[in-house]
Amino acid sequence: METAISQNLKKYRKINHLTQQEMASQLFVTPQAVSKWERGESMPDISLVPQIADLFDISIASLWETLPEKSETEDFDELLTQLTDMASIRELISHFDFFTFLTREEKEVFMMKLLEVEGTDILIEDIYFYLSQTLKEVVITTLLKTKSYQGLEQLIPMMSKEIRSKVLVHILEEKNMSFLEELLPFLTHSQKQSLIDVCLCQEPFIEEIDAFLPFFTKDQQIALQSIEED
Repeated sequence: METAISQNLKKYRKINHLTQQEMASQLFVTPQAVSKWERGESMPDISLVPQIADLFDISIASLWETLPEKSETEDFDELLTQLTDMASIRELISHFDFFTFLTREEKEVFMMKLLEVEGTDILIEDIYFYLSQTLKEVVITTLLKTKSYQGLEQLIPMMSKEIRSKVLVHILEEKNMSFLEELLPFLTHSQKQSLIDVCLCQEPFIEEIDAFLPFFTKDQQIALQSIEED
C-alpha cells in the first residue's frame, strides 16, 4: 500500500533522473529494496533516511510530505484527448501524478493509448505496478517488439518470474548480451539453467556467455565450462 514516503521516494528519484538500480547503488542496497519502498511494502531503514535526503538534496521532512489529492475537476476523457494530441510523451511527465487516482478500467484504457505515443518507455516504471498482470504482459511485449530496452531495464526488478522468462527467451533470440547482463542478477536458478540449455544448442553463444560466469552457481559454471571445452 502506497504511503506518503513511498510516493515521495518515487517522485524525487524521478526528479533526479535516477533509475531504481542507480538509486540502490548510491545507497548500497538492492534494487528490489528500492522497489519495495516505492510500492509501500517496506520502509527504508532509519539510518538510510539522511542519506536518501542528501541524495535528493532535500530535507528529511520533505520525504514525509503528503502529496496533493486529485483535483475534483480532473476529467478522464480530457486526459485521453490530451494524450492523443501530444507530439511526445515528455509533455505529460510534469503532471503524471493523476495516474494513481484512475480506476483499473481507466488505467487500462489510458495505458493502451500511452503505448501508441513515442517515448513511452520514459514513464513505464511509474505505471507498471498499477497495472493488471495481463496488461503488464502487454506492456512488456510491446517494449520488446519496439526494442525499447531502456524502459525494459527499469522494469527488471518489478517483473514476475513468468514475464522474466519471456523476456529471457526474446533476448536470447536477439543475442542481446548487453541486456542479458542487466537481467542475469534477477534470474532464478531454473531460468539460468535454461540459458545453459541454449548454450548447448548454439555453440558460438557459449563464448559470449563466458564473461558472465560469476552470475551462475558453481555447478552451472562447471557445466558451462564443460560445454566450452567440448
